[in-house]
Amino acid sequence: MFRICIIDNDKIHTEKTKEMLNTILINKQIEYIIDEYYSINDIKKIIELNQFNYHCVLLDIQFNNQTSLPLADTINNKYPNCYIIYLTSYLEYSRHISRTNYSYFIYKNDLQKELPLAIQKVINQMNHSSLIQIQVNGKIVLIGVSTLAKWHGYERILEGLFYYYQNKGDYEILFKIVGEGPEKQRYISMVTQYDLGAYVEFLGKLEGESLEQQYNMSDLAVSSLGLYKTGIQEVAPIKGSEYCARGIPFICGYDDMRFPESVDFIMHVTNDSKPIDMYQIINFYQRINSKQTYQEEMRNYAIKHLTWDRVLSSVIEVLI
Repeated sequence: MFRICIIDNDKIHTEKTKEMLNTILINKQIEYIIDEYYSINDIKKIIELNQFNYHCVLLDIQFNNQTSLPLADTINNKYPNCYIIYLTSYLEYSRHISRTNYSYFIYKNDLQKELPLAIQKVINQMNHSSLIQIQVNGKIVLIGVSTLAKWHGYERILEGLFYYYQNKGDYEILFKIVGEGPEKQRYISMVTQYDLGAYVEFLGKLEGESLEQQYNMSDLAVSSLGLYKTGIQEVAPIKGSEYCARGIPFICGYDDMRFPESVDFIMHVTNDSKPIDMYQIINFYQRINSKQTYQEEMRNYAIKHLTWDRVLSSVIEVLI
């Protein structure tokens, strides 16, 4: 059982945070308990009574005219294995996280984007340190975001799912298709033909928070799998860079010029019409999730190599 508490004097924000946690943890099929505390004194009483038994604390730093930083120090000293996720709108507090173990810092305005990443890090680190084993397998959610053109090749995923479910695989593998385009009706027909309606969802075109929410609830992304139809093997699509920046490992059927072969957050498949082997996807998912820092490494790689100034600098070097 994963035990979490939210300590925040803003009840509206607390409810929003709890709703997000419910979505994240239900999607991961994790058994959990979430408690809320609206004052520092309430949680202090729990600590004084030796009833504090949480694995993770989401802690608002600013409480009216005082901060909760002394409380964080108390929790860290008395319960050193407890993870603290700081929630704040004030940059000056960020330096405090270096004084506590197992901590993360999230700007409240970025909560929807950053909270799923922080929770995943907590789960990975807890499993890695054997503090508690949290079962996160059982379901793998794939997401493909595109204009549904022929070179996206999503039929390879659909055919792979068909064969996988015929063999009654252990994992539940879902595929969310986001976007509109010429291949959509073909994919819908395949889902009907293969009886995959329970496992494939067509979400249409999404933007902003709606798209962000779907990304946050997905485990792996699907990039182009049908470039063989256009005779292309090596390319640098923007979508792969976007997945990398979001910290979502992805599957592709081409050589991406923006990534060296050594990166382990990309699953390469053959550039042909063969159905995608779902057992290879399961192995990839298990391997990448055993590495607790993969999301941070992906985002750091994006910052270092995939920003526009980095991309344009290589172009300028060639021109010069």
